[in-house]
Amino acid sequence: MSTGATDEYEEEPLEDIEIGALDYDAPIAPPIIRMANSPAQKPPRKPLTLKPFIFAAKTLIVIAAILAYPAATILSHQIDDRPINLETGRHWAVSDIGVSAVLLARELDGPGWAADRHPWHPQAQLTALPAWQDGLRASIADHARLTLGALDGQRDQDLVAAERLLAEDTSQKATPRLQAARQALMRYDDRVGRAVAGSPQGLGFLARELELTLGWADVSSTELAEISSPGDGWLASSEAVRRVYYGKARAHAAHQLLSAIKARETVSLSEHPAANTFDLALERWRSAAKLKPLFVWNQGGDGLVGANHPAILALRLREAHAATEQVLAALQANDETPAAQEPPNNPLP
Repeated sequence: MSTGATDEYEEEPLEDIEIGALDYDAPIAPPIIRMANSPAQKPPRKPLTLKPFIFAAKTLIVIAAILAYPAATILSHQIDDRPINLETGRHWAVSDIGVSAVLLARELDGPGWAADRHPWHPQAQLTALPAWQDGLRASIADHARLTLGALDGQRDQDLVAAERLLAEDTSQKATPRLQAARQALMRYDDRVGRAVAGSPQGLGFLARELELTLGWADVSSTELAEISSPGDGWLASSEAVRRVYYGKARAHAAHQLLSAIKARETVSLSEHPAANTFDLALERWRSAAKLKPLFVWNQGGDGLVGANHPAILALRLREAHAATEQVLAALQANDETPAAQEPPNNPLP
């Protein structure tokens, strides 16, 4: 018995398959078995490699090695032109001698003496720092010679030793000689403090010190004016850099020495006509001493960029020279006696 549903289907006749048409040599693909609801398989990831990181690290090391020496050279350019405060630390019996000793200590204990460096040292490639230190050394030597000459024929052995050690001598290392010179200045100051050695004082000696700084300003301003470029000089030559920082050192030494002398002669200058012009002279010296360009330019006045640092410093030194001349003229107008000397209580050295 058949139902109506069964009667709806009819069997289709099978198609005849030609046996010769089949390719028995074709590879049979394996069956793909996929679990229900399983995602499609992704292609395998490539393994991570450190080659890009290693290349980047090597590149950075090479760049750092190339820039390390120039960076060390720039960082070794240390110009310590801070004002000196003798009220802190050691007590100095002779203030200007104290300034000289502190100036030497700052260079020896700070950046070190650049002229003593080996040729491969970064400081040996500098021009400004050696010129600055040479200017300080020469200024301190001039002042020690002036102090020794003002002792009315007394040959103080410590001052004689300091003057000799501060003299320029390129055949020997400067650091040991300058350390010994600083110790000699300190010994002289100790002996003055114990009243066993004399020291020049008074407005007469102040006049001699003013004349000394006038010579510094005159020589340095002339040297700077000679090398100053009237046109587009762009970056200055090595000689121009040397003269700028040598003149700056002279101005710094003059400003610090005259400031200490003013403090020493406060009583003598309190009611003197020169007191009014002394502050102006100190300000002019300070203006010249504070010039500290990282790159010295030697451009003419019509240059679009940069500056003419030799001309600027020469002008400031001339202004300091003019103001110092006014102080000296005021001192000489009162017919001051020659430099007074504080006699020692004990003639023994």
